[in-house]
Amino acid sequence: GNLGAALSSYMGFSERGFRVVAVFDNDPQKIGTKMRDHVVHSVDDISKMNASLQAPVGVITVPRGAAQSVVDKLVAAGVHAILNFAPTAILVRPGIAVRNVDLTSEMEILSYYLRAK
Repeated sequence: GNLGAALSSYMGFSERGFRVVAVFDNDPQKIGTKMRDHVVHSVDDISKMNASLQAPVGVITVPRGAAQSVVDKLVAAGVHAILNFAPTAILVRPGIAVRNVDLTSEMEILSYYLRAK
């Protein structure tokens, strides 16, 4: 989606030493296309791809209904930390680090500060 595309091309990651190594989607029309420097792969290929990449961190920007399934695929593929932009809580086994980014909550906080002035 749009947020995933924006994050995959965000230059701030590389400036801080992070590399985007793969991009995944479940939309057949996007699979095989290029997103910046990366070919978009099927979410069904996460495990196969990460067997060679050994990426320790995954970022999800999926709709609520797809979040847990994608997280489960990332964890099964060996990812140990997840940055979650999906608008829902996700469940992981102990030892997996999760950071939830709720854009709506952040907007509500900013709104509160504006009203409090």
